[in-house]
Amino acid sequence: MPSSLPANMSEIAETVRKINPKSILDVGAGFGKYGVIFREYLDILQQRYDRKDWVAKIDALEVWEKYITPVHKYVYNKIIVADVTEDFSVTDGYELLFLGDVLEHFSREQGLVLLESFKGKWIVINTPGPKWKDYHLSAYLENKYEAHEYIWEDDDFKEFKNWQVVTNKIVGSLRFVLLKRKGN
Repeated sequence: MPSSLPANMSEIAETVRKINPKSILDVGAGFGKYGVIFREYLDILQQRYDRKDWVAKIDALEVWEKYITPVHKYVYNKIIVADVTEDFSVTDGYELLFLGDVLEHFSREQGLVLLESFKGKWIVINTPGPKWKDYHLSAYLENKYEAHEYIWEDDDFKEFKNWQVVTNKIVGSLRFVLLKRKGN
């Protein structure tokens, strides 16, 4: 669904604030909540309230066009309507990839390809934890992309070719993961 539980919101906001990326791609932007949070911490708190003064590039990638609202059009620099699993190159050119309650909607193989294909420096992931293993969300508002395909476990984040796991923890019923490109 185009929303998420609040368990990791402060962790995500504080992590992105500390990293202070120049560009973010919010994959599966849903309702746009994290776009608003990122914009607030990367521009508004820096006394850049007027849109013309914003310096952070925050783009949304959303597969379900029906989720796009005027909020998205204001907060995000660009909105891309596409299926990331059909074109991984849409993630090129960003310092941080944000996967907020979206990784579980891909097969494990698609998720691994997405993570390894991203060329930026940081990946922030919020995804259901082990408590969700037996919960199978299907279509929401007729959106077939909402089906849960795979719930990621600790072992799924242990061996990456390009990524170092900085943080991997469960907060409430959600998993928070921070990946940093190896060599950076």
